[in-house]
Amino acid sequence: ANLKNQRYLSRLLQAARGIYHPHAKLKKTQSKQSLLRDHDFPMPKRTQHPVNGGFPLRCFALRLEHFGAFKTSKGERSKSCRDREQEDSLAMSRNQHVTSTPEDFHSELVRRIRSAKKRVKIATLYTGAAGMGAAKSPREAEFLDAIEEIARKCCSEGLDFSLLMDANRGTRRVNDIAGVCNNSGISSDASGTTSSADAVFGRLQRGLRGDPYVSAICNNMTDNLKCGVYLFCALDEPLRSILPSPLNELAGVMHIKAYVIDDALILSGANLSEEYFTDRQDRYMLFTNGGAGLVDFYADLIDILCQYSHRYCGDPMIQLGSKTCEDTKSELYHSLSALFDGSNDEQPNDHDVIAFAVPTFQAPQNFFSSSNSKKLPFSSDTEVTECLLRTSFETDAYATVGISSAYLNPTPQLMNSLKKFNDAKEKKACVVLLTAGPKSHGFAPPKNKSDGVNGRGRDWIPSAYAELVNEAAVHLFPRGGKVLLYERDGWSFHAKGLWLMSSAENDVNSNFVQDYVIRDATSLSATIIGSGNYGVRSQNLDFESNCILIFNQSEDPCAGVDEIRSKLADEWNEMASHTSEVCLANGNDPPAGLGMKAALGLVRRVM
Repeated sequence: ANLKNQRYLSRLLQAARGIYHPHAKLKKTQSKQSLLRDHDFPMPKRTQHPVNGGFPLRCFALRLEHFGAFKTSKGERSKSCRDREQEDSLAMSRNQHVTSTPEDFHSELVRRIRSAKKRVKIATLYTGAAGMGAAKSPREAEFLDAIEEIARKCCSEGLDFSLLMDANRGTRRVNDIAGVCNNSGISSDASGTTSSADAVFGRLQRGLRGDPYVSAICNNMTDNLKCGVYLFCALDEPLRSILPSPLNELAGVMHIKAYVIDDALILSGANLSEEYFTDRQDRYMLFTNGGAGLVDFYADLIDILCQYSHRYCGDPMIQLGSKTCEDTKSELYHSLSALFDGSNDEQPNDHDVIAFAVPTFQAPQNFFSSSNSKKLPFSSDTEVTECLLRTSFETDAYATVGISSAYLNPTPQLMNSLKKFNDAKEKKACVVLLTAGPKSHGFAPPKNKSDGVNGRGRDWIPSAYAELVNEAAVHLFPRGGKVLLYERDGWSFHAKGLWLMSSAENDVNSNFVQDYVIRDATSLSATIIGSGNYGVRSQNLDFESNCILIFNQSEDPCAGVDEIRSKLADEWNEMASHTSEVCLANGNDPPAGLGMKAALGLVRRVM
């Protein structure tokens, strides 16, 4: 059994790294159950996806000390896993705060930024501008206060600060009722608006110049400091110039969310505005003590993307032409290729290893069309995700998967992979999809206007997604699959991730189909966290990065494995507790009108 588990781990890990391609078809004499026998495990084969000398993705062996704990919303510090191990009390108390909230994410991020000693490197779609004032956006204001504080360290202590955001989203104009621009020394435009880039850059400038001592040291040296705001443009000409804001964001954005502070890393799908700090359901995972190299990896990724980006200096007219030339794209291509090359990474067979982390990357389909290759020389995020799913089903006939997506619009390839998890004859579900309901949808009319956006003109989007949800249900229901809608009063839904569970040969996961609860956390064999939404847009238009965690499958693993799995299972269970099951219409409902059909065509392609 231990040998079988280790081989299962090995095969999942190889699939996640893009160096194993599951069999497309089984032999006629080979049953699904026979795939679990030792003699049916062939040597791993290199996947057909990588081209031009493709190589495996990076792999980092995480131990107990590499998993951190957030500060609870009650203001009490949760003990780290290592502390609990030393106290011989690794089991979580049910009264203890185990699922991090938006408030925890905000407080942990701000606390770590303020205490940073070496580096702060942030990649996000956008930040809040606090344009509505500290009274209505207190957490946005506190985040910007922290940015202003560490700006002084960039000069006096040599701290390295970089904040990377999407060029179009980061410069989108929002109301500046509080006078953020003027208070930061940047002139507002005639309409009284500001932007994410203006707000962060203004706070950096004020932090550098506010202290007379720092100001004297940094005089005429700002450009040489390791302190800046960077705007990454995912669009080439002529779309960049033709499309107005915010329509230019539909054509593609830099969607990666990674937060590096010293030797810690927070991976999430959350951006840095008020709703993400208060009442938007998301996911967060904290890696500490360098994460066996994972923290440095994401710091390097942010640096590479910053080198390709425009350094923002307060000029509303951003000139990105020199940064999108083919020579620079070629440099980006080679830098990313070198960073993700895991040819020399080893996979230690160590009792203390809790999980293997595999960071992934996704670029728009045609972004590198003029480079040496039309795609990067390693498997993309969507390729390895589909390969992981197919490998799991091939190896474990009773595997179960739960997928959470803020905007459910699965690709045909992903849907085909998910169909393989269902037993069409017995209709016992092995797939559960969880997404936002109409009231908690990210595009629903906002209950407040903390970012100065009123939401008009986008009311139709949740209805269009509801049609896509029904389409997914049509594909899965005949095979026993389920689709859940997250509805929670006062909350919106933005969580994305994947939970992959293995099972014994005689276990068909009946509890998961009945109440969608992961009761046996030890069955969790893999999870994915990051920015991708497992949809068409993430595959074709945006820059994304997820991180796949493959858990140690040995019979006697480190005790911390069960606790980490339990926390991840609790995360899914908490979200599922706020859901209701999608029920297909009885056929008497009127068909979608021409307007909705047109809307569906748009949503399928760009959202």
